[in-house]
Amino acid sequence: MNNKRRKKLKDTMDSLRDLRRMACSEDVFDAEPILSKAKDVVEWALDIERDCIDNTPESLQTCDRYFKMEDVAGSLEDAVSNLSDCIECVDDAEAMISCLQASIDAMSEAVA
Repeated sequence: MNNKRRKKLKDTMDSLRDLRRMACSEDVFDAEPILSKAKDVVEWALDIERDCIDNTPESLQTCDRYFKMEDVAGSLEDAVSNLSDCIECVDDAEAMISCLQASIDAMSEAVA
């Protein structure tokens, strides 16, 4: 993953952490637009990571970097799934907090 995608994902993670803090303090406002934007960013990064994987020459598909790209893509897929769950749970703050944390954890693995 390049630094541009990593930075965009870290900025999105910061927004999700802010949202989690607001949800914990029961100061939840319309969270759905923030969650939808975060999901869009993660899907964007996932699409690029998948393109990189798909365009890796066969001779390089056994190297550590290739396996790391696959791990990153898996973490991003988990984040997308968790963010989708968050959007569905927006009316239930406790469930949303749990989904937010799972999304942040998956994204943290991807940018590590």
